[in-house]
Amino acid sequence: MKKRINRNDISRREEAGIRFIALLVVGFLVVLAVNREETPTFNFSEDTTGDAHHLGKVLQKKGETILLEEQYNHYNQPLSKLWVTVNEVTEILTAEGEETTISVVRKGDMVEVWNDGVVLESHPGKTTALKLRKLP
Repeated sequence: MKKRINRNDISRREEAGIRFIALLVVGFLVVLAVNREETPTFNFSEDTTGDAHHLGKVLQKKGETILLEEQYNHYNQPLSKLWVTVNEVTEILTAEGEETTISVVRKGDMVEVWNDGVVLESHPGKTTALKLRKLP
């Protein structure tokens, strides 16, 4: 005959261990839920020009400067974060190719950036955009 295990048979230490594991699992699930970010979906070959120097997600925007998390760069360098400044000579385009202003670019947007090849070796790097195109 099988012996039935009742609550009194489980030691306090085992019970504390089970509670701790359950708490860890619940905590892990909460962290996953809170840190989940919506990543814009796009088709690289259809939505991009393919010739941009940098392509990435806008993490932050401060006035005329954006912090870009690279998804691709034309220079075969390790992907990194990059401060991109726009100025009066920067050509800013919508996904359809129409001229616009930096005000349409928001945190979370995907953008293509062209520059003159100069990236300051700070951390994160810094560059000035010659052209910036917001992706759909």
